Amino acid sequence: GGADEQTIAAVTARAGHPDAELGAALRDLSDKSLIVAQHSDGAPRYHLLETMRDYAREKLAGRGELDARTRAAHAQVFAVLAEQAAQSLTGPEQGRWLRRLSVDIENLRGALTWCGAAPGRRETGLRLAAALGWFWSLSSREIEGVRWLEQFLAAADFDADARLRARARFFAGFLSWYITGYQTAQ
Repeated sequence: GGADEQTIAAVTARAGHPDAELGAALRDLSDKSLIVAQHSDGAPRYHLLETMRDYAREKLAGRGELDARTRAAHAQVFAVLAEQAAQSLTGPEQGRWLRRLSVDIENLRGALTWCGAAPGRRETGLRLAAALGWFWSLSSREIEGVRWLEQFLAAADFDADARLRARARFFAGFLSWYITGYQTAQ
């Protein structure tokens, strides 16, 4: 889904690949049309064209460099972002956070998908899905939110914090009620 330089730096640093020259490298790749830089609100947002993304993923996988560490770092960075947003989605900063999360929806979905498929990462997925509770509702994505929350709540291979499970169950029920799934909500 693309990202700004700050987010790319956070993921690469968390994955153990910090790069002091990241900004210059991104600009160089953009100048060579290997990545696309979109300028809208503030900092440029970088993304790969789908064909380039597929090619890069194939090459990394072939060399054994498409590692779980980078995917885990990506999921953690977006879980932290969602938790920060959750604190402001019911206040005066709501519009700004809704826009930010909407721009990163593909990254959020990618992190949730990976967490759902990676044993030992389901608690991170539950954290992320629950932190997005108000986002699912306020952006008319209730069905998607219920699906993610139910998927992670049904996972039996981890023992999540009781507060986290309660928050996730609250939002699963609230979103189900909102989309007239009264029996499920109850």
